[in-house]
Amino acid sequence: MQITAIMTSCGGEIIPGIIDCLRSEPDYDFKIIGVDMDDDAVGQRFADAFYTVPGGLDEQYIPRMREIVETEAVDVIVPLSDQETRSLSKHKNVLQTAGAEVLTPDGEAVEISSDKGSMLKYLDDHGVSVPEYRLPDSFEELDEAVAELGYPEKKVVMKPRRQRAARGFWILSDERSTQDLVMNEKSLQTLPYESLKRLLTDKPSLPEVVVMEYLEGPDFNVDCLSLDGETEYQIPIRRVKPDAGPVQIGETTHDKRVQKMSKQISDAFRFEYNTNVEVAYRTEEEADEPLVYEINPRVSGPIATHKAAGVNLLLYGILAALDHSIPTNKDFNEIRVHRCWQEIYEDAKSL
Repeated sequence: MQITAIMTSCGGEIIPGIIDCLRSEPDYDFKIIGVDMDDDAVGQRFADAFYTVPGGLDEQYIPRMREIVETEAVDVIVPLSDQETRSLSKHKNVLQTAGAEVLTPDGEAVEISSDKGSMLKYLDDHGVSVPEYRLPDSFEELDEAVAELGYPEKKVVMKPRRQRAARGFWILSDERSTQDLVMNEKSLQTLPYESLKRLLTDKPSLPEVVVMEYLEGPDFNVDCLSLDGETEYQIPIRRVKPDAGPVQIGETTHDKRVQKMSKQISDAFRFEYNTNVEVAYRTEEEADEPLVYEINPRVSGPIATHKAAGVNLLLYGILAALDHSIPTNKDFNEIRVHRCWQEIYEDAKSL
């Protein structure tokens, strides 16, 4: 069976693994169309065809995507970035009319869940346990929020309400000096609050941020697959390294509380197809329930891990979008994944 699929944002390091988890399926012949803003995106070296597109929120993005769908007779679009997911979810009907299904939940669910502040409020209003959080509108309210959440006795997290790939994520802690952190941390994501506030106040207004309690217990990246608003699969990857940001080393695990919470979260939004939920325990003892701190309403970076664990969630999502039946209640193996770089070499003179 041949399936033509667009992979958006194909300039990312994750694209080889995502393409491979489709191409390695013996019963399906995938034609991969890569699209990206960058005309030198690395994904074009792995795709069958490649097109440049405007930014995901640009008014010409959807017309350009429709043009590509019609040119390549595309069956399904797989968004791999937040901005493209927002646009594509709002304009599903335009792409469906052109012949392509879109692997996203509906537009309203995407808009709410991709805004970290709105997401926490929505879940809280729907009876789902969430971490303590604040949504300050000014620097004065930011001071109050940080203090109310226990700083400096407790670590506090601050991050933009809308951002991707850990951009703008900060752990507020005064356990170490700013000089020590700046001079010795390989990837700086922790600062004393006073130091970070000085960096923010070079502009008169506070950006839209969420401030929340720091969840210091075990951390999980959970890929979910939902059909008709009911979550069929929740496969957790327990973070091993690093402490924050994209998972580099992780382990698939049967943590029933994490799976139960992820299903509760996904079902509250009535998600459709592939989504990703990030949760963590408050403490190392895992004595309480895990709490959500982020949702990615799209295919996630580590999703290829699940094929290696025996359940190809990306393939299942695509088949479901195309109205094909998929296995349900299939168990997965517990494996460890090490994500690493892959080099490509080209003749410089031919470029």
